[in-house]
Amino acid sequence: MDLPALQRLSEKYGTKTSAYVCTGFLSVSALVVFAVLGLVRKYALVNEGALNVLMACAAGSLLGDVFLHALPEMDKSTDSWILVIAGIFLFYLLDKLFSSEHTHKQAHPPVFLYLLADAVHNFMDGMAIAVAFRTTPLLGITTSLAVLFHELPHELADFVVLLKSGRSLKKALWLQCLTGVVALAGTWVALADVSKEQVERVGLPLVVGNFLYLAMVTILGELRTGKGWLGESVGFLLGAYLMLKLSLLE
Repeated sequence: MDLPALQRLSEKYGTKTSAYVCTGFLSVSALVVFAVLGLVRKYALVNEGALNVLMACAAGSLLGDVFLHALPEMDKSTDSWILVIAGIFLFYLLDKLFSSEHTHKQAHPPVFLYLLADAVHNFMDGMAIAVAFRTTPLLGITTSLAVLFHELPHELADFVVLLKSGRSLKKALWLQCLTGVVALAGTWVALADVSKEQVERVGLPLVVGNFLYLAMVTILGELRTGKGWLGESVGFLLGAYLMLKLSLLE
């Protein structure tokens, strides 16, 4: 991956364009993957073990992004740490709200609840990408990669649920597309007319709290009862290693 070239492109086209392009690319890439999987029409053959490895990779990449990229850019004042705690608590409340409905296990809740939870999650992802790009181009790129790694496994599971619930491939893709548009709305909100200093002071700590909770509670908490510890360990280390390699290119 030519990270310096991506940084130069980001600097050339500016923060807003870079943030919108990355958010849009993530949404489109997910739809392409879903379309291919849908055309196969072998929903029951989606390998849960492989999905868990991807989720472990997502957790490793999120934690690597936090500790190797986001925290070094964050102000270390008491107020910032309070906002990190606030970010963790905010995501805890959202997780609590959907914990009994939004699950990837056997008992599938109503599709509307899946879509609502995904919309909230995508909105926060869009905000995270915009906040990162407003901090530095490199942080924007690494955060986009971390979001991609953690979002695809969860979106994949939701897409399979949509297909199993009786939705056609076309309708499932449209529903996923609608939740993807919400990510662009989150990017737009985070790119509003506020100073870069305000974004770094408030937005970045909230994103750090969001990513910490997502990695350590939502993803790893979901994987802790699984039996494929070896593959999941490799996936986790691979995700963290990728973020380390990106940090060494700074």
